[in-house]
Formats: sequence, C-alpha cells, structure tokens
Amino acid sequence: IIEKEKPKVMVLSYPSNPTGAILSKEESYKLYNIIKENNIIVISDEIYSSLCFEEKYYSIAQYGDIKDKVILVSGFSKMFSMTGLRIGYVCAKDEFINSIIKVHQYNVSCAPSICQWGAYAGLKYCMEDVAYMKEEFIKRRDFVYNRLKYMGIDTYLPKGAFYIFPSIK
Repeated sequence: IIEKEKPKVMVLSYPSNPTGAILSKEESYKLYNIIKENNIIVISDEIYSSLCFEEKYYSIAQYGDIKDKVILVSGFSKMFSMTGLRIGYVCAKDEFINSIIKVHQYNVSCAPSICQWGAYAGLKYCMEDVAYMKEEFIKRRDFVYNRLKYMGIDTYLPKGAFYIFPSIK
C-alpha cells in the first residue's frame, strides 16, 4: 500500500480504541523503517500510553532520526481520570507547532486554569495512583475477557487502554 499510494501522512493511535492493541517493540521498529524510508509525517495519538498493561509502550517518537517527522498528541484526561476536562499537549518541531497554533488559536481559547492545575498536580503527586488505576483496569479487563471466553465469544485480549472488542462474526 505504501509504495502504491505514497502517503505523506500516517495517523497512529496506540493503545488503540476500541481494541486496546499496542505496538510491540518489533512492530514499532518495522513502522519506524517504513516511515524513514518513505519520508512520511506521523501524527501519533498517545493519549492511552500510560495505560499499557503487561508490555512496555513504544512511541514512534523515540527514534531520534525521525522525530522531526512526528507530531505527538497526548494529554492527561485518561492518565488521571480527568475525562471531559480536555487538557492535552502536542510535541513536534517548530514548523508543525506554528501551523497548529494558526488553527488552534481560532478554535480553542485555552484550557481552564483549574484543569491545568489538576494536570500539574497529577504529574507531581499522582503517578502512583496511575499505577494503581492500571492494576484495577487489568483486573477488570481480565474479568470481562474471561467472561466473554466462558460464554464462547471470541475476543482479543487488550494490551492497553480500557476497551475490549469482542468478535462480531
């Protein structure tokens, strides 16, 4: 597909909603090579990166020689259970940020200060809570997964986020 379509931009979302799939180290490296060889810009949605379960999270932005092609989008709403408060961030080279600001400034005034302080407090004081929350999500995932399997419903065991997507065959 890459050779035929010659994409300029690739959008990634890992852990994925709704399956909870993540990229393994090997898959991440294969994707890195494709991006590098084909000069593709990547928009990487990493909002669930703090909610990887058994495996380590591998960001495509970790590869130094392509980081200028990566626009990393993330936030704090999932990490600190601040859903609805919509506070996030973008990491990218200046050229991308300047273009993003041109659009962003007319769509959003700013995140409420209480949300900003909440995100700050979460980063400073609540990382242990994130680990506890992740353990709870694993217990819930395992319960739902085992119940679905017991009922004869085929499903994939999610490796991250808080979703499970049974087969709809």
